Amino acid sequence: MYYVGIDPGKKGGIAVIDIEHNSVKSLIKMPEDENKEELKEFLTSLAPLRDLVGIKVITERPILKPHFINKPCSRCKTMMKTAVMQQGVMTSLINYGIILGFLYAYEIPFEEVESAKWKKAFKLDKDKSKSIKLAKQLFPSVINDIKSHDGMAEALLIAEYGRRNL
Repeated sequence: MYYVGIDPGKKGGIAVIDIEHNSVKSLIKMPEDENKEELKEFLTSLAPLRDLVGIKVITERPILKPHFINKPCSRCKTMMKTAVMQQGVMTSLINYGIILGFLYAYEIPFEEVESAKWKKAFKLDKDKSKSIKLAKQLFPSVINDIKSHDGMAEALLIAEYGRRNL
């Protein structure tokens, strides 16, 4: 059985762990905005695994918290609070939509999890360095791959959360 953890953020990652062999099969950075073809190829490669070894995908659900700025009204010029989405949030949402589309199209079973939920299971907070440290402890074979990339570290932890809890 394979568990796939996905952090869909701009600096996110995708991790595949093999439960039978207790190993990390794949660990990649989330492809850049201009290279969505790479994301498509990776997700397409998961489809045959569904029937061969079994697969469960756990993807982090993006948090939709708008950022508020003061901006003058176009008609009256009065300063008004305006909600805007930050670039990273928009990228997360686009990646998330692509990922869900492929999972549905290829009938790959998946679960969505909020970051607060899986982080709570590991006693983590918003500090990304703690996620990196824990991922390196749990998956020492990929320490050099993780380095200081919090997206790949968190993708591994999301997959491990799925293995333990789903």
